[in-house]
Amino acid sequence: MAVWDCEQRRVVAWAVARENIPLPYKPGRLAFSVSPPITAALLRLPQDAHPEALIVHGHGLAHPRRYGLACHLGMLHRLPTVGVAQELLVGTHDKVPARRGEWRPVMHDGEIVGAALRTRAEAKVIYVSPGWGVDLEEAVAVVMQATTRYRWPEPVRHARMRLRVAHRKRLQVIWGAPVSHP
Repeated sequence: MAVWDCEQRRVVAWAVARENIPLPYKPGRLAFSVSPPITAALLRLPQDAHPEALIVHGHGLAHPRRYGLACHLGMLHRLPTVGVAQELLVGTHDKVPARRGEWRPVMHDGEIVGAALRTRAEAKVIYVSPGWGVDLEEAVAVVMQATTRYRWPEPVRHARMRLRVAHRKRLQVIWGAPVSHP
């Protein structure tokens, strides 16, 4: 979990948590296996750094059940939540122009369930879908506000970097020797 300050344009707090998950991962049910550690990380944040909204690496409405990780976590914590992903689970979209900030709606069964968004000129699109407490335009605006020079929004990017470091350190403790990763 990384907290991004939109005015200062920097990460102001972060937390990593590890939880034993009682349910194994099954496709389409990501929320049941990753929401406990995300919740634990959220609870470990300093009180003065509590987020006003969440951006999660997963889908919201652009999900086969119309209720992905972003919907689940948003409702659980009563925070506006946006899902971002690198691949679609459902739906199609028109070609997105190569300019930063351009997007096209993702359609599934006659409904708009998300957006194919280009966060950097010429970069591959990411898929944004509203989770809980936001509409599609707000979701796109939140993602663009949290995106700087990289393709992914900064909170997601920083959280993933911190998780990789924590994972490596945990492996070193378990195995007693440094572990090299390609």
